[in-house]
Amino acid sequence: MTRTLLLMRHAKSDWDQPDLPDHDRPLNARGRNAAPKMANWLVENDYWPQLICSSTAARTKETVDRMLDACDQSNNSNSPQVLFEPQLYLASPQTIWKVIGNLWSLHPDCRSLLILGHNPGISELVSKLANQEREMPTAAIAVFQWMDREDEELQFPDLNRACKAGKHRLLAFQTPKQLP
Repeated sequence: MTRTLLLMRHAKSDWDQPDLPDHDRPLNARGRNAAPKMANWLVENDYWPQLICSSTAARTKETVDRMLDACDQSNNSNSPQVLFEPQLYLASPQTIWKVIGNLWSLHPDCRSLLILGHNPGISELVSKLANQEREMPTAAIAVFQWMDREDEELQFPDLNRACKAGKHRLLAFQTPKQLP
C-alpha cells in the first residue's frame, strides 16, 4: 500500500496593503500565475490529490481556488475534496503532522493528500521528512510517498519516530520558477 503526501506553500502574497491583517492578504499577480502552473504540473505528473487540506488564510484559499480552476479548464474530472483547517495557519511542523495523521485516520481510503500551508512550518516539515535542508519558496510542492506492508496499518506516530522509520521517500520537488 502506498500513499502520497504533497506539501505545498501558498503562492506569492500581496504586500501592497500594509494595514491588512496577515491572515487576510490575497495573492499578488505572480502568485495568481503560479498556482495554476503548479496545478497543471501536478496533473501532468499524475500527482493530482484526492484530498486537499488548506490553511484558512486568504492567500491559501485563493491558491486552492486557482489550482482547482486550472484543472477544471483542463477537463480534469478528478475533483478533490477540499477542507480548510484553522490549525494550519502559521502551523509548526508538529501541528501540520498531527493534521496529516488525523486526516488519514478520518479518510482511510485517501491515497493522495495535499497540505497547503505557510513558512516556516512547511519548509521545516519538508526538510525533516527529506532529511535535508529544503527551503520552500512560494507555491513550491514537495511530493513524498509512504510505503507500508499490506498487513500493516499506515501509522503516523510522532514526527521524529516517523522520520526514523524510513517508510517514506521524497519523489519530487517542484517550484514555479522551474516551470516554463
